[in-house]
Amino acid sequence: MLKLHFAPQSRAGRILWLLEELQLPYELNAMAFHPKDLKSDEHRSRHPLGRIPVLDDGDVSIYESGAIVEYVMARHKDGGLKPAVEDPMFPEYLQWFHYCEGMVMPPMNTIVVHTILLPEDRRDPVVLGQAQRLLNKALHPVNEALEGRDYLIGDFSAADIMLGHACFMSNRMGCVSDDMPNLKAYVQRITERPAFQTAINMTKPVTRLGGTRRIAYLAPRGLASKHRSYRVKATDYCTGLERIGYRMRWRWWRWHNTPAANCRWWVWWRQHNGSMR
Repeated sequence: MLKLHFAPQSRAGRILWLLEELQLPYELNAMAFHPKDLKSDEHRSRHPLGRIPVLDDGDVSIYESGAIVEYVMARHKDGGLKPAVEDPMFPEYLQWFHYCEGMVMPPMNTIVVHTILLPEDRRDPVVLGQAQRLLNKALHPVNEALEGRDYLIGDFSAADIMLGHACFMSNRMGCVSDDMPNLKAYVQRITERPAFQTAINMTKPVTRLGGTRRIAYLAPRGLASKHRSYRVKATDYCTGLERIGYRMRWRWWRWHNTPAANCRWWVWWRQHNGSMR
């Protein structure tokens, strides 16, 4: 049986969607999008960089979402969800299949970093603006290609699994503008597919055993330099109040653990011990 190593709100959602579309039996190893899971020795034995998705198929272990999609279709569905090589739509299928990672995901990754993962004082509005403009340009050809079509090559295909998932994520982050009505309708169309609904409902954040809820926030440099285990601990989920709470605690730490703070404490101590009165 196929076994998918999976974390929520990631490219692993594409593989889960594919397996549901093909109605293949599979086992799901749901992990948290957190270094304790992804950077563990166990998971690094599956992927040297501790990334997801990873698919196990007996003695075969394969990573990279696009490679997994092609592997599953070739090994388990005899080329299902893709046109035949001699089909006139085959070149366009290949184009949109690879357009996802080549053109859409690079600026998308930058947007996620500068709107979600980094704390506000480390976000760069110039870099963010460049990424948003680049993503907007990358999505316009998709909008034009969907004119008069329900899906990228007419019929639903694995190209929709790859690029459709990226368009869904772009739309969820507010990056699909109203001047792209075909793309808006396309995203709505794929979200109504039962297999997509099943997959997206499984992509909710995973809570570790013991009920620990991890926060999507990066430790400030001061804290990270003294406690390196806290650095780059961005994970899958936190509420607004939790984020504010942790941010206030770190600000308190920084206020009381800087050279200026040490000076303030020294002045206060001298004043209250009579030597500066």
